[in-house]
This record gives sequence, structure tokens and C-alpha cells, in this order.
Amino acid sequence: MTRPAACLIDVYETILSCDFSRHNQEMPALAGVGPDAWRAGIWRVGPLFNLGRLTKAEGFAQILQECDVEPRADLVSALVATDRELLLASAYLYDDSISFLENLRSHGVRAAIVSNCSEHTRALLVKLGVPELVDVVVLSCEVGAVKPSAQIFRHALEQLRVPAGAALFVDDQAAFCAGAVALGISAAQIVRGELDGVRGVDGKLPAAGTTVVGSLAEVAEQADHVQQSQHGSRGRLDPLRLGSATGRASLDRRTSEQPWPTRSWLRGRRVGTRSPGRCGGAC
Repeated sequence: MTRPAACLIDVYETILSCDFSRHNQEMPALAGVGPDAWRAGIWRVGPLFNLGRLTKAEGFAQILQECDVEPRADLVSALVATDRELLLASAYLYDDSISFLENLRSHGVRAAIVSNCSEHTRALLVKLGVPELVDVVVLSCEVGAVKPSAQIFRHALEQLRVPAGAALFVDDQAAFCAGAVALGISAAQIVRGELDGVRGVDGKLPAAGTTVVGSLAEVAEQADHVQQSQHGSRGRLDPLRLGSATGRASLDRRTSEQPWPTRSWLRGRRVGTRSPGRCGGAC
């Protein structure tokens, strides 16, 4: 396999993380409902946010009604504004993210952001300067489809104008990687921080045909390694066992005058945790 012609890249816990602790405290307090009731409401409406079937205003109004709080226009507007402000304030890019995206571009690899998220994520990405480093931004709330469905992957591939077999997908969730592999897309599951046995952050085993890496720098290293090992190659990124010596090996050989990021980029700032629905309906 040569270096992929395109790379599809997840957002949350792949290129960035968020601390949603303020969301969990400030949103229910502003709404005038208990934290548990607010969280339960987000569980119900969160999937509809991600599909673009409810706006934040509509969803928050629905939660207020369910909690016997009048969904006044001013209160709903304040909740939407606070939700957006907290998301933008709580997010941070991992240390290897910008370098990874810049190297994709410098090597002529087309890049697409592919995220399950709600309406404020585009504003977050713009604030962090991500859209200017990629070719396409595909957000589930805008296209009406979520990972691991084939529809969102196909939409991204069509926008990039590359076939599935020429693309690599990077995500932190095994189930989403499996959806990509089912379409013929090579997949790399990123597991930042300490490895938990042989399972990823979503508690699922890595999908067959998925490479497991600890950072975006390792994704680049694997691509270089496979390019140099074409003799006897199976034509895609070799699946590696999570936590195995092979899967976490340092692959130091380079073929380009401008190398991919080295292992000095492996240190992310921290691994964030998410509230119900992976981000409590805030992402």
C-alpha cells in the first residue's frame, strides 16, 4: 500500500478533547432543573442533535417542558448561548493534531473531518483553525447521517473524490472503525493515554483490519512503514493488536525529505472524559 490518497479524521478524542464538567453544572443550574433530570433529557435528545433533526433551541425547549419548566424564549436563547460558549471554552487540541494535519497536506493527502456532533462543533473547529487545514468538513448534524453508517463515509469520500480503498479513517471508537472497514476503508483506532487491556475507549475490541495506535504521529509512522514494506504487503495498513509490542513499536524509517511527525509529538495534553452521550449533547 502506498500512502493513502485521503484521510478521514474524527474530532472528539481524536484531534481534540473537551472537559464537560462545567456543562454538567452550569446548564442544569441555568435551566432550573436538577442535574440528573437534565442529563436524562440530553440522553433522549442528543441523538437527534447529532442527526440534525433537532436544533439546540428545540431540544432544550423540549427538556424544559419535560421538567415542567416554561420554555421561555429568553431562557432557551440563554441555554443555547451558554452551551456554545462552554464548548468553545472547554476544548483543546491534542499536541500532535496540527502537525498531523499539516503533514497530510504537505504530502498531498486529502483530508476530511468526519464527526458525529451537533450544531456548535463547526464554530469550535473554526475557532481552533481546523477547517483551513483540511479539504472537507463533514458533520453529522449537517448531512443527516452518523457514524458508523455507510452514508456519512460515502459522503466524505464523494467530497474528496477518492475511492474507499484509497482512504484511511482515524477514530477513537472501534465501532466506527468497523463501519469504515466494512466499506473497504483502512482504519486506525487511536487510543490515547494508558491502554485498557485489549479494549478501546468505547469498550469494544478493535475491528478486524483495524490498526491500533496511541497517537496521530503513530498513524503517520504506520503509513510510512507500510509504504516501505510493499513487498509482501497485503495492500492495506496491517492490523495490530491493541497493546502489543508490535502495535506500539517505533517505526523510524522515513522516505520523504519532509518527514512525518516523530515520536516527540506523542505527548497529548490530557485525555478528556465525556458525560452521557459521549459529550452530554454539547458537542
